[in-house]
Amino acid sequence: DDAFWLYLICYRVFSARQDERAAAVLSAGYEQLTRSAARIPTEAEREIFLNNFLSHREIGQTWSEQMRPRKSPGRPSVSEA
Repeated sequence: DDAFWLYLICYRVFSARQDERAAAVLSAGYEQLTRSAARIPTEAEREIFLNNFLSHREIGQTWSEQMRPRKSPGRPSVSEA
């Protein structure tokens, strides 16, 4: 059983329906994933946990694509100012 699939499936359904709950479900899944990874003692084992399980990898990738803060167009970032 992989509870992370539930987060991913719910996110996909909500996203396909343009339901505002999609972002909250994806964020909750990502937060749970990172909390679980933080309990793993070695970097190598954390990498395996995050990247070798399809649901874990897809939650991380989807969160990075959809939720990671992006620069606003036309506004310089702090490093560019």
